[in-house]
Amino acid sequence: GDSSPRGFLEIDGTVFFPADDGTSGRELWKTDGTTNGTTLVKDIFPGDEFDDSMSSSFRVEFVNYQGTLFFAANDGEHGRELWKSDGTEAGTMMVKDIQPNTSTRIFEHGSNPGGLTVYNDLLLFIARDSDGYKIWRSDGTEEGTQILIDIEAINGFINANGTLFFTATDDKHGRELWRTDGTPEGTQLVQDIFAGPRSSLPILLDYINETLFFTALDKSNGRELWALSPLRVQTELSASSGGVCSVEDSILFTASVTEAGAEPTYQWFLNDQPVANQTSPTFATNGFGDGDKVKVLIVASEDVWVLNDSVFSETITVDFSALAPKITVAGNTLTASEGDSYQWFLDGEALPDTTQNIIAEEAGRYQVEVTAASGCVARSEEVEVEATVTSLADEQLARGLRIYPNPATSSLTIDSQLNETVQVFIYTVTGQLRHQSQISPASTSTEVSLADLTPGLYLVQFASEQGWHQHKLIKR
Repeated sequence: GDSSPRGFLEIDGTVFFPADDGTSGRELWKTDGTTNGTTLVKDIFPGDEFDDSMSSSFRVEFVNYQGTLFFAANDGEHGRELWKSDGTEAGTMMVKDIQPNTSTRIFEHGSNPGGLTVYNDLLLFIARDSDGYKIWRSDGTEEGTQILIDIEAINGFINANGTLFFTATDDKHGRELWRTDGTPEGTQLVQDIFAGPRSSLPILLDYINETLFFTALDKSNGRELWALSPLRVQTELSASSGGVCSVEDSILFTASVTEAGAEPTYQWFLNDQPVANQTSPTFATNGFGDGDKVKVLIVASEDVWVLNDSVFSETITVDFSALAPKITVAGNTLTASEGDSYQWFLDGEALPDTTQNIIAEEAGRYQVEVTAASGCVARSEEVEVEATVTSLADEQLARGLRIYPNPATSSLTIDSQLNETVQVFIYTVTGQLRHQSQISPASTSTEVSLADLTPGLYLVQFASEQGWHQHKLIKR
């Protein structure tokens, strides 16, 4: 015979499905993928007559809620109600008799739950009580299965941008589009499309590319395609004036929002706490600490309807670490991070050097003060140079290296006979670093591209653990 299995759902390695074995009627089964592991879970509606617990006249809806199977079934005594199963006969039971009755007529009795949806740690569904179909929510227990809101709900839900949308009817608006976050206060009419008690009769279609599509009637156009897009917000960070150079500087945050209506509201947050009196599109203050986190909450005005009437921006982290210049050491060559101008110091005293890189000719504590394009001036941490390069080491480095051609056009070839790694730097005569690479020990020939260099005079510096050496290079 035909057992007609369908509606499969896997939970923790066990697959649940309804099937008819010809003896028990259409009931709940499970399988682990083997013949011996395929068994009837429970004969919920005993017998093999009209009365299978999951009649093929109904759509099978299985959901996994917190590791337990939830579904609708008829046991022949209570009508079609909400059930749950842990995969054992003893653990398969009715959750709640929402619409008490004693009839076995599936179409007329029982709450007939449908649209089972797991959302925000709750199980939401639509079921019938003595007053009609309502939205219910459940935590999986009888006492925790309650009506969410007393309106007549139709069909199921669509999750769009983290909010559940559905159609429902009340006396004031007729059948219209509603949304819920799983709480009574968060269950609201989206829009009275056909104003007044007449209905727009919306039909939910799909959620595609962050947009909810549905059809609805209005007074002017009849039934047409409608779309509901999300509220979006973007935040930008800039200095209130000049550059952001230190924690004392004022920083300006600006929020830009789309589809928020004529008068959206704003609330800025600092480290997840709302900032008092900061309710405008901009937020400017000083005294930020490194790593402080800023975001803004936007609430759309009532003159616009969107998927979500409020949204948080992405969090911006205040980072002052980029303001501190750094010194890179290669042999006795000291190179500062990028800036517009430089001032070097040795043991706290200013040196005549004002280029991006210098040769440390003396032992001591070196620092560099860098002025950025924004005008910010910051000084690096000290770097200790313990010894200067000897002329002997310099000569050994020079003898082990050869560069050609010189002058060069598109590339420079470097031959190394040294058994150590050598750092290669190419600088302009004003000290701007234009190339950095390294040569492996005993590399016979290494080619360096000069394609990014403009014609002129350059300095090629070689640095190793043993010393440094410098060549002049002409780029044609």
